[in-house]
Formats: sequence, structure tokens, C-alpha cells
Amino acid sequence: MGSRRTYFKVPDCKYAKLYGDANFVDERHRHRYEVNPDMISKLEAAGLSFVGRDETGRRMEIVELPSHPYFIGVQFHPEFKSRPGKPSALFSGSYP
Repeated sequence: MGSRRTYFKVPDCKYAKLYGDANFVDERHRHRYEVNPDMISKLEAAGLSFVGRDETGRRMEIVELPSHPYFIGVQFHPEFKSRPGKPSALFSGSYP
């Protein structure tokens, strides 16, 4: 728990664009939940894309729905690093 690094595993994913095409993002975590590994292939077959993973590559941290203009889900808490007048890039939602 606390701040952990999440690596982008899919080039040109929406979330990486929010962060200026970064290779990773450091965000705060405050839970012990994770995606059931047995369900990952089924979720991907249904159209979801797991674009961000932890440093081991085993935990799914960021999911996107490529067919949607702005469907992004995260396992961390971007609100913990947001400040008045400086929200997390996830909340501003602006990317090129």
C-alpha cells in the first residue's frame, strides 16, 4: 500500500497519453484488491484491455475499453495526489 509504480504495457493507450506518453505512473494504493487472474483472458476477449500492470507484471492496475472514447478504470486512488487547481490527469481527461 502507499505509492507504487504502474507500468504502461500497451503503446498509445489513453491513460499514458494523459501523462504525456510516459512509460509509468506513480500513484497511491489503499487496498488489497486485484483482478482475478482466471478472468483476465475472458475480460480481454470481451474487449477490455489491461494497459497498466505492477512492477511484477502480474497485477492488473489500469484497464481501458478501446472502443469507447474515455472508458478507463484504475486500481489506485488518483484523488489522493490531486490538489485544488491541480487535479490528477485522469480527472482532467484531456489528451491529444
